[in-house]
Amino acid sequence: MKKLENCLILLFLFLFFSQSQQISQTSAIMLNFWFEQLVPSLFLCIFILQLLSSTSFFSEISKPFRFLCPLLNINTEALGLVFSCLLMGAPSSTLLINQAYKQKQITEKMAHRLLCSISVSTISFLIMTIGALMLKDIHLGIYLWIIQILCAFVCLGCTRSVAVIMSTPLTNIKKHSIRSALFQTGSILFMIGGYLLIFQNLAHFILSFIPESFHQFVFIISEFSYGCKLISESFDTAKAFVLISALCGFNGLCVQFQSLSMSELHISIGKYFCFRCFQSLMSLLMASAVILLLHG
Repeated sequence: MKKLENCLILLFLFLFFSQSQQISQTSAIMLNFWFEQLVPSLFLCIFILQLLSSTSFFSEISKPFRFLCPLLNINTEALGLVFSCLLMGAPSSTLLINQAYKQKQITEKMAHRLLCSISVSTISFLIMTIGALMLKDIHLGIYLWIIQILCAFVCLGCTRSVAVIMSTPLTNIKKHSIRSALFQTGSILFMIGGYLLIFQNLAHFILSFIPESFHQFVFIISEFSYGCKLISESFDTAKAFVLISALCGFNGLCVQFQSLSMSELHISIGKYFCFRCFQSLMSLLMASAVILLLHG
């Protein structure tokens, strides 16, 4: 993963000098999108969840769902970690899995299973940004979030051969002060913004080598959040909901690289990519079923 990151840095440096004007224009658009739509919906949610991650909150809300433990082959402590990851969303959830692994609460195999299976978007982004702002219907944002939760549990069910047994509850993880939670939140948001700039500028570079009919597709899969915006502007609400759901499952290449770069585990990029494709297909089918139920 580190070698791939170094190659991307060198490629981006080459692009910066060869296409500086185009990069400046694209960066201005992406920074405006990041500041106006991503930061408002993500900041407060990530900050609060960072604070709650050091309390018994996630363990408490997971208690009514303990019947899932034998079905998913996890114990009650691990279920609390699963719920915290689902609410935190990718790539922030990777930090929680890292912490549990570094604290030796879970093994490397267990961490691999969770990293591949629990990759959903932040609840505030799905409901506020996609639902309320892009699709103009907050209920569709809620449906998107429920679909992603269901997909995560299906992925956990498909990987139940690896049991996840946490040795201690999540509350034993070092507590966050307000200062450290703010720092962690700011770091995550700036990293999201940085990857957004890199991948969208790389997408512009790739466009010169492929047919024009594929240009929008490249932009959509390269960066998840901006891809959702393009879909919402290009299709009617029903089609946009289904396509955005599929993109939520896939997460976009940008978010995938964010999660993998934040992970301290040596995980196969191909394996992680296959899980995201599987989740994308499930999300597409579930969203199609929701639209049929809503519109007949």
